[in-house]
Amino acid sequence: MPKTLQITLNNSEYLSLSRAACERHVSMAELVREALGLSQTRPGQKSVRRKLEAIRAAAKHSYPTCDIREMLAEIEGKTGY
Repeated sequence: MPKTLQITLNNSEYLSLSRAACERHVSMAELVREALGLSQTRPGQKSVRRKLEAIRAAAKHSYPTCDIREMLAEIEGKTGY
């Protein structure tokens, strides 16, 4: 059985939602239902996807590397081990 949900938006939120619905040729209700559906994804799912995209993008570049002990010594301002 369908249920009704009432929400209150300020003018700028309403106009923004209205424009988005117009651009997509859907009703405001459909746009809100879609957004609610997307919000029901598993927690962390989006952040995992973003992290993987960042790792893939970083892997395309060449960064200087060295021995981890040498790098840590440089960071700490020490010379040698």
